[in-house]
Amino acid sequence: MFRGTVVWLRRGKPKKPGLDKTRFVPQARKPHQGGQNYFNTLQLQQRDQEAAREIASAGGTLRTSGQVGSRGLSPELASPLADFPANRMVRNFDAPDGFAQASRDGFESRRGFNELDDMRLLQREVAGEKLPDEGDLLASARAGDIDDALPPSVTDNEYVKNTFGYSLLKKKSDFVEPNASYNHIDPWAEQPRYSKATYFLYLVNRRRNAYAVIYDYDGKRVLPTYSVGNRGLKNTDKGFRQDGSKENAHQITSQYINDALPKIYEREMAAGRMRAGDTGKKIDVVVRVMGFYNGRTGAVRAVKDRQDVLDIKYFEDITPYQMPGGGKMPRARAQPA
Repeated sequence: MFRGTVVWLRRGKPKKPGLDKTRFVPQARKPHQGGQNYFNTLQLQQRDQEAAREIASAGGTLRTSGQVGSRGLSPELASPLADFPANRMVRNFDAPDGFAQASRDGFESRRGFNELDDMRLLQREVAGEKLPDEGDLLASARAGDIDDALPPSVTDNEYVKNTFGYSLLKKKSDFVEPNASYNHIDPWAEQPRYSKATYFLYLVNRRRNAYAVIYDYDGKRVLPTYSVGNRGLKNTDKGFRQDGSKENAHQITSQYINDALPKIYEREMAAGRMRAGDTGKKIDVVVRVMGFYNGRTGAVRAVKDRQDVLDIKYFEDITPYQMPGGGKMPRARAQPA
């Protein structure tokens, strides 16, 4: 029937009929929300029905002369206020005697957990002394021998230093003196400091491509950028998924490092930091990676494979994240002719 239609609604091939069953969810598995405002009414209905069944099973003996409503419920069932006199009669509770128990609520034993008490008891246990149980502590405390029986709940730092050899507090010299104002604080103090002999290797990974390029300290490019496209690995018979794969990124990066090392050696010799033939010296490299695609793994592995030549000083991730509510990267506009 549908094959004779003139216009396709999807403006493409008709959808396969088998794909629709994956979207079907049985109606019993969909707990639709709603009806919460009827819940209290339904509970009351259920309670009334249970009460009516009890009255019917008792043969009408619960029915009183003053019938409530048309069903003849007893006042105990009809009025929730009838529950209060019964709830006020709590057995085995004398109000004055019960409230007098509050006078015995003082802390006569140690706190539930005191770190210093724990250390003291551990010391005595290691020394082989017999530890007093809680009853002995309470008995001696009531007898007045409180200092020996119960350790103080708060002990000063001197006891810890003399007993255990370390302090619970920092020294005053450990704290930075606020002699410098906020304007004089160096905001770049925690940033990495690069030397003149540092080279910056950028590994950019995209979904269908991978790039590798290296710069020196002055921002001069050592070798033109290698990518999957300009090294002849793109648009192969393996398919477009292979373009940005980790194998391709590994191959591109290893090729680039092999081709860039002689030029780096030339620069180091020209700067006087390396002698001719001194290939045992490692090159200081800062690796900066961009993009969380499949090629990232292969590119980083290619750098780690050459750790005999490269000394990786820092590994930095420079993937640009769009902050929520922040600005977007400006689009490239067509230049007016």
